[in-house]
Amino acid sequence: MSDGSDDLARIADALELQNALLLQLVQDQRRQAAREHPDPDHTGPSDHATATDVVDAYGDLYGGSFGWEFDPIDERIDDMGDSR
Repeated sequence: MSDGSDDLARIADALELQNALLLQLVQDQRRQAAREHPDPDHTGPSDHATATDVVDAYGDLYGGSFGWEFDPIDERIDDMGDSR
């Protein structure tokens, strides 16, 4: 039988992955919108600014500050490689 802490750890991992994928989706959409903007001098927000916006939205939604440190998903994926 699995104890509760294993279940909580799996749930926390799933939520972290879900949040990372959501952040990646928002960043991709903002990059696409910036590419399609009619003004050639227009630049979209940086990935860091997008991540800050997403974290702020979570804070607004849940009524508090999470204090998450910016951790770009592409850097996390690079760290997932084989550690041999």
